[in-house]
Amino acid sequence: MSCVRALSRYLERVKDGASLEVTEHGRVVARLSPAGERVPPAYAALAAEHGATLPSVSLTGRGSHAGPDAGRRRARPTRCWRKVAPSGVAPVAGVYLDTSALGRVVLDEPDSAAIGAALTAFDAVVSSHLLRIELHRVALRTGIAREEIETWLAGVALVPMDQAILAAAEAVSPASVATLDAIHLATALQLAAEGHVASIMTFDARLADGAREHRLAVIAPS
Repeated sequence: MSCVRALSRYLERVKDGASLEVTEHGRVVARLSPAGERVPPAYAALAAEHGATLPSVSLTGRGSHAGPDAGRRRARPTRCWRKVAPSGVAPVAGVYLDTSALGRVVLDEPDSAAIGAALTAFDAVVSSHLLRIELHRVALRTGIAREEIETWLAGVALVPMDQAILAAAEAVSPASVATLDAIHLATALQLAAEGHVASIMTFDARLADGAREHRLAVIAPS
């Protein structure tokens, strides 16, 4: 594909509402967003302070499409910046989204609707880049198309796993938290200390216990 054709394809995606990042050697050097679109302050701060990716869809949209399993239909996120909170509920600080929570939505588990409804209350939905790896591994095991996983990931601000986070994960308590979950916990605790999130959404019991030990609120909608 020529550079002109590739650029035209990307511009069409931007006109459809997507926000794309231009990278050089793995580092974000530019972002393409629809004209007139304003990045919400919560996400702008995450991008500026941590190099987090900017979401281009809302995880709370409930459009359906045919899934990889015959006859099965799963909800997909819709392209929009703003999450609409339930009537009378004001948006609050961001939430850290663990793989055990978004994985339930992707797999259309019975509590997926409750998870989506709970996410509408937050200004920002953020996770570690580890979420991307874990969800794509889920896709390999279940036959979900890679493109569908990318659509879900586009609804979350993803924070890179830098050396500071990895070092914190090596020592974070309690020891009962699993290895990869220690990265989630260390990331969530750093973001909480900086005021980006006030809670973690997880269905993993050991991760939840670890978060509570550090006085981080745990959410598990059902």
